[in-house]
Amino acid sequence: MFTLIIEDKHGGIADEYSFEEGEFYIGRSHNSDIILPSDNVSRRHARLYTADGRCYVEDLNSSNGVFVNGRRIHEVYQIQRSAQIKIGDYYLHIESDAEAVTEEDRTFCRLIGRNLAFANQVFRIQRKVSLVGRGKDCTITIIDPSVSRIHAKLTVERSGSLTLEDLKSSNGTFVNDDRIDIATLNHRDIVRFGNVEFLLEIPDAADRAPSRPSPAAMRERTGTSPGDRRFATVGVQPAYDDDWGAPRRQSPRNLWMVLSVVGAVLVLGAILVAIFHNELFGSSDPAKPGPVVQQPDTSVDHEAEERERKKKEILALIDMGNERVKNRQWDLALETWNQVVDRDPLNAEAQKAINQIKVWKRDKDLLDQARKLRIELKRGQAARLLREIAEASIYYEEARGELAQLVASKPTMLMNADNKLRQKDCRGALEELKEVQQVDPRDSTILDQIEAVEKKLGTRKCKD
Repeated sequence: MFTLIIEDKHGGIADEYSFEEGEFYIGRSHNSDIILPSDNVSRRHARLYTADGRCYVEDLNSSNGVFVNGRRIHEVYQIQRSAQIKIGDYYLHIESDAEAVTEEDRTFCRLIGRNLAFANQVFRIQRKVSLVGRGKDCTITIIDPSVSRIHAKLTVERSGSLTLEDLKSSNGTFVNDDRIDIATLNHRDIVRFGNVEFLLEIPDAADRAPSRPSPAAMRERTGTSPGDRRFATVGVQPAYDDDWGAPRRQSPRNLWMVLSVVGAVLVLGAILVAIFHNELFGSSDPAKPGPVVQQPDTSVDHEAEERERKKKEILALIDMGNERVKNRQWDLALETWNQVVDRDPLNAEAQKAINQIKVWKRDKDLLDQARKLRIELKRGQAARLLREIAEASIYYEEARGELAQLVASKPTMLMNADNKLRQKDCRGALEELKEVQQVDPRDSTILDQIEAVEKKLGTRKCKD
């Protein structure tokens, strides 16, 4: 199974296809299998096909070419894993499930959240190519306004190394606070997508990490413990010479001074404990309770954090809803804006967007139905539907173009009506003229012709 994700020049998901075997033509023509509506895309631009479980792309002598990983191709090209295909203003990413099936149980690395709503949340990377972003089609979905719909790509190379690539995100991808275009990752790196930060853990690297030597091993190697060495640094001579082997004779005078200082410290400590016993350990007398430690009230902080989290979630959904409206994905857009209303029923922007989407979705249905009727030569009905699309609609220009094509067919329709009159088929001619009148209601001469034909009905000039 292959998955094709199409990204527009703004970084949004324009469309997505899933396929196994077959051949698909890419272009701006409506007859193409995959339509990319842009002036710099040829009518039939490229061919995408599969063979023996592999995927290939071919340039069909297009004007602006096909680019794979930044290089223009001039012949059939096998699409390798994690390749990026550029056609006009669009970027195409193709993923295959073949490798994911064989390695689905293996965890290549883990991303552990460090801040915001993702603190302590763990994402396990079990695919060799993983897309990171706000879009639901990404392998790792991060709902945050600072994260682009397709933000970055994480790739497990054949050597086993991990590569992180920024996919033209708005707020950047960072590794250890350095903004990157592409970088190789290491165990315990700090990775940030926009404002969302993660700790990267590579299980194999963690298992190979050297362990800290134990105190017993330190004593065996050096002849002293770590504690002895710290004690030596504050001015007391250890009981060993500089070669850490031969014993050193202590000076009686120095030893006496050390014992005196230690004794004085112990006496002072005992006096302080006696004075502040109740404050330190609490009083054993019920009448004299110990100090009361007030616990901070964290409920307010939790409520503020929850409000902030909800606010960010709503902003992310609004951003996603606007993106889907821009891509004219009406069903998905309606679903997203309804989610905003579920979280904030008084959100005026969401209510306005839902009403507008319903109108545009209806206009899209009218346009599609009119095109179907025009193909069936039911031109009058098609024209009537097209005129229901208001000038403020985003489909108005398309509707006007369809109407212009119908008006251009008026001479053919009048010729058909005239031929039917010659054959004394008055009713057929009358129906044809009424179709013309619906196509171009401003032509007043059509009404005169309709009236003239109606007067012939029932006479010898018309067949029953």
